Amino acid sequence: MKHILLALCLMITPLFGVTYIVENNLGSDSHKFTDNNGNFLTGTGGSAAFGYFDISDSEISSSASVSHLLDNFNSFGDSETNFLTPTFPLFLEGIVSSQGNVTGSDYDAFAGQSIYFFVGNGATLADSEEIFIYKFDVTFAANDSASVITITLDDNYISENILVGGTGDGTFTTSSLGAVPEPSSLALIGLGAVGFIIRRRK
Repeated sequence: MKHILLALCLMITPLFGVTYIVENNLGSDSHKFTDNNGNFLTGTGGSAAFGYFDISDSEISSSASVSHLLDNFNSFGDSETNFLTPTFPLFLEGIVSSQGNVTGSDYDAFAGQSIYFFVGNGATLADSEEIFIYKFDVTFAANDSASVITITLDDNYISENILVGGTGDGTFTTSSLGAVPEPSSLALIGLGAVGFIIRRRK
């Protein structure tokens, strides 16, 4: 009897607070995810989460480090998940459904924050070398009243809201972050420019 009660408690717990589902799953009409080489993201090479950032959109777009982005990213509960694994004949490659639940006072930090979808080409976001970040034109609900809210990223996306990554033919595409030259490299570039100017003056 105790085991039955415990199982019921575990089933009921997620109903409290707010549960969000962020996905691109529209069956055959899905706008799928690929990496920069056109390969569909799958369960072994594709992960996603949603939440909010502590940094500005411009800093997100110009970041040169996945770790920097993750350090400033607040995942909604345990929302990080892997892409679906293709199973013939369902053709689930490039599709992900991320779900998270937050309850009580933990929800206060999320209320009113813009919702960002963070996608990577690795088994985890931390292992990803290419990423895609989309900012939805919606915010987390103002309170934690029990509810389940689903947000779908589809072909009605707003291109300006893609902060990192791009699009292909019916797909969203991850991309590598731009590398910032090391100080020594910048110094060499500077010396080369000075030399070029001097030679032009002669």
